[in-house]
Amino acid sequence: MTYLAKGAVRLAYAMADSKQYNKIKNGLRKILEFEHSRAKLYFDVFMVLLVLASVYLLIREVKHPTTAFGLWFESIAVTIFIMEYLGRMWIHSDLHRLMIDEYESSQMQGMPFRLGPVLKKMVRAKLRYVFSPLAIIDLLAILPTYRPLRILRIFLLFRLFKLFRYAKSINAFVNVL
Repeated sequence: MTYLAKGAVRLAYAMADSKQYNKIKNGLRKILEFEHSRAKLYFDVFMVLLVLASVYLLIREVKHPTTAFGLWFESIAVTIFIMEYLGRMWIHSDLHRLMIDEYESSQMQGMPFRLGPVLKKMVRAKLRYVFSPLAIIDLLAILPTYRPLRILRIFLLFRLFKLFRYAKSINAFVNVL
């Protein structure tokens, strides 16, 4: 096994054993995925308000010049959208677990562990998220904000489609109120 492969396997085991890493990742899962989590409910309500406010500012921009507050708010909103996108990508699959499973499988079969095929599987696992419908909507809501891609401003309307992701939590929030 190469030095790089040994290091990757060691890192995967360290991540699996790290209480801090697992606590953070599970906490993020609780906020983004667990339907019955109060944290998810609050996060979803916050995101709905953020999406609606950003769409309102977009519509307002049509007839009124953009204010400093509007630019500041847009920057903050996009930063939050990017963090959510990257967080969802991170929790979508446990790459360290995939590395460990492949390593242990090769050890049980008496085969040499090869890093290349494992890295391909890891990339495929992340690409499954990137090409999922909700991830594409999230990405299309973020991309037009960057100056070189201003021509894609029409895709900012995809922020409205982000609301579908939070619909269940909004209904639960209304019921709680």
